[in-house]
Amino acid sequence: MLTGSMTDLVAANGMDKILAGNLAWVPSCAAGADSFGTVNSGTADAALTRTTPQFIAAGAYTGTLTLTLI
Repeated sequence: MLTGSMTDLVAANGMDKILAGNLAWVPSCAAGADSFGTVNSGTADAALTRTTPQFIAAGAYTGTLTLTLI
């Protein structure tokens, strides 16, 4: 099972934010070609879609997407 969580995206100034609720993601994982159903390191991923409100300041924003593979 692959689950995940996302933090808010925060600008370098530490004040401007894009809330995590404006982010959507679809997790995915695949077994390696040489495995028998076991997922190998590096095969977990997530497609991320961001909706940015019009009033958000331009700039670089950072956040953390944590994927947990059980």
